[in-house]
Amino acid sequence: MTKSGDDTGLHAWVDALPGYVGRVLCLGAGPWPSERLEARGIAASYMRKAGEAPSPALENFDAIVICDETPLAEWLAEALRAALPLLHGDGAVYLPAGEGERMIEEAALAQYGESSAGWAIAVRKGYDPAEHARRLFAAGRPDVSYTILDGIPSGWADNPEAQLAIAMEKQLSLYAWDRAAGDVGRAGRFFRAQKEFYTAVYVFPELSEVYQCQAEFWRLLGNDDMAARLLRSIQHAAPDEQAAQRLLRCRPEAVRRTPEPPPPEWSGTWRPRILIVTHRHSDYGMDTLCHGLCLVLGDEHVVEYPWKPTLHGARPEDAGAYPCVFNHAGESRTLDAVTAELRRGDYDVVLYADMLQDVSRQDARRLMDAAGETPLFLVDTWDDCGNHQNVLLEYLGLPAFQAYFKREMLACVDYGPNTYPLPFGYPDERIPEHIAWERRQGCFWAGSRIFGLRRLYLERAAGLAELPLNRVYSQAEYVKALAEAEIGLCLFGLGFDTVRYWELPAHGCMLLAERPPIRIPHDFEDGVSAVFFDDLPDLESKLVHFAAHPDEARPIAASGHEHLRRYHTASARARQLLGRIEAALHSGARTA
Repeated sequence: MTKSGDDTGLHAWVDALPGYVGRVLCLGAGPWPSERLEARGIAASYMRKAGEAPSPALENFDAIVICDETPLAEWLAEALRAALPLLHGDGAVYLPAGEGERMIEEAALAQYGESSAGWAIAVRKGYDPAEHARRLFAAGRPDVSYTILDGIPSGWADNPEAQLAIAMEKQLSLYAWDRAAGDVGRAGRFFRAQKEFYTAVYVFPELSEVYQCQAEFWRLLGNDDMAARLLRSIQHAAPDEQAAQRLLRCRPEAVRRTPEPPPPEWSGTWRPRILIVTHRHSDYGMDTLCHGLCLVLGDEHVVEYPWKPTLHGARPEDAGAYPCVFNHAGESRTLDAVTAELRRGDYDVVLYADMLQDVSRQDARRLMDAAGETPLFLVDTWDDCGNHQNVLLEYLGLPAFQAYFKREMLACVDYGPNTYPLPFGYPDERIPEHIAWERRQGCFWAGSRIFGLRRLYLERAAGLAELPLNRVYSQAEYVKALAEAEIGLCLFGLGFDTVRYWELPAHGCMLLAERPPIRIPHDFEDGVSAVFFDDLPDLESKLVHFAAHPDEARPIAASGHEHLRRYHTASARARQLLGRIEAALHSGARTA
């Protein structure tokens, strides 16, 4: 029930309780995180032994939580049945996963799923979470409405129509929540809405309502250009009068597009020893950055915790389809060994890159305590464009980071001082030594259609560029296809920065890409080293143009290839990071 022997598991189930929970009945001997419940404003009653009445006496509980020594005490099943009349009709019962199935059955409850903290959830039979969410939305609680919808188990919506309905309601709840909440946390709510938008347009790519809602979210962020791009695309595919009116209200010309200033040059003489606190999962951005740092500084200057086999020539299957399996020297270290090294001052810099919070709160705080005054930087390479500094600072028990490096850094969002863009780089050794510019032809695309506007774009553009949308490539076939294509199509995924954005020019394709709304130092130049498009009609126009003028693609491809080799390899990205860190240490800057 807990993680790493600390109170992380107990904290996690409290934090995972949905926002409508105001009263909890705690059954069992515990342990109970009373202070955490109180901090969240949740009133708790306790029944710690058989025959005891709830104290203090409350009614209409929003949740019943069962926690006791393993195995669960026998009296708890009877106590649960006796307490159920006190549970709100939409309330839920939380039990340790794997231990409470019998109790759920005996209490005539329905197994609902698991919480993010790993606790089993049971509800009354006939419970309808969508209807529950709608009632709360109507009551002016769109934040809680979204939380309930977001907690619906994956098997509950078992057909595309139900999935579409849930995605649309989640998107609307987030938009209403954002309008009520204001600027704080807006980018994070936008990203969640973006995921629901992508789910909806994958199921039904020409549903104008979801485009209109997401366009309004872009306008709340201050980016009428992206709003207009969405609306122009859906108007081109499925004209709608309301969407036309929304498009008239957009002012895309007011959105400034200014080149991102380059990062400070790294001196090359300062060669720090770096500890990277990471996680055990595939992470293209962080793994490639770690690789680049090893190339620039040497393997002995870069240590990761916990040990990641894919960085050291083992378990390549853990990296999936991403080109981020490397073979650097190093050795696995225990937590005790790393904390001892930190206390001795063996590291000059700590990069905290565990955005998943895979390292437990207790272990992470041990590391931070041992680090003392060692400069600490947060590195966020995930798809999420939200600002996660405060979440990680609370998790680590710290007041500030020296700086925050972020991959998905929206150009229209203020992330605070000392926050810098850090997009993907491409592994140096995967860039071909020689590019055969002759005998290239056609347009290349490979990938899923589940994120971005991929279905809308691809299914309408496939005929214009003869794209084989359903082809599955082996690794050798994939590299061969990249080497033979004149043009490579890059579309947004869950994030705006994609591996494809760097991979295509690395292999000699002319990059034909959606214009990214994030900050990218040394970005490609439209018409010189890449070609950008803004919406569906723009994409169709450029596909037609380059099909008629293939000779124009080659000089752009050659320029893009050279630009990538200079500015966007893994080693180039590592040098840019080191330049930022070196400058930050000299200025003494910190970000809270």
